[in-house]
Amino acid sequence: MLYGCDNKDMYPNRDAIITLYREMKNLGNVDYVGAVHVTFSSVVADPECVDKIREINNFGPSRWSGIQPGIETGSIEMFKRHMPLKAKPFSPEEWPEVVEEGIKILNRNYIFAACTLVMGLPGETDDDVKDTIDLIKRLDGSAFVVAPLLWTDYFEPENSLTTEKFTKLHWKLYYLCWKLSTKAIYNWIWYATAHFPPFIRHIAGIFGKLGAHYQLKYVRDKAKKMLGEDPDFD
Repeated sequence: MLYGCDNKDMYPNRDAIITLYREMKNLGNVDYVGAVHVTFSSVVADPECVDKIREINNFGPSRWSGIQPGIETGSIEMFKRHMPLKAKPFSPEEWPEVVEEGIKILNRNYIFAACTLVMGLPGETDDDVKDTIDLIKRLDGSAFVVAPLLWTDYFEPENSLTTEKFTKLHWKLYYLCWKLSTKAIYNWIWYATAHFPPFIRHIAGIFGKLGAHYQLKYVRDKAKKMLGEDPDFD
């Protein structure tokens, strides 16, 4: 959504994006034109551009696509400290609402959001983790999965977050991400694989659900062992 961007406020250049998609779609034997990454802020800044992309690709109830946006954090303080420009053209203070609206726009256009977030950002406190937990809980029911990534410091590895350093809230956030992702796989994998050949679609559905189930069980058992209690929420 930043292709051809020609302004400092990072508003998408809709004409450039739509021209690119149309030209690529018309190259020949092209089924649809996808993308790997997108920023939530650019999606919310120009939802009509996402609508046009859906029209060009004929996305619909039986024809979904997917894309990878970064949630990063639900903490405004962490966002302001580490990545304030990622919110443009919005303010860092608006980031949680931008994430929520961005997923709604993507889902409305039959685009599944495969999200990531970062745990253990430098300076992170329990309140910051709580803010991220609150944001992820508000996304429950959307067509999305979220992979919790651990902060890695390549220059001073001792500052990296590992599961051995997890706080109680880290375990709750980590488990919550896997719980909602597993729920989404169960609820949405049939839609997400609608463009697969029938046999492959059934295989993907079976193994996707089994894999998610066992991964969730592993995370839950590990968290219970480390915490001495169930990591699930009331």
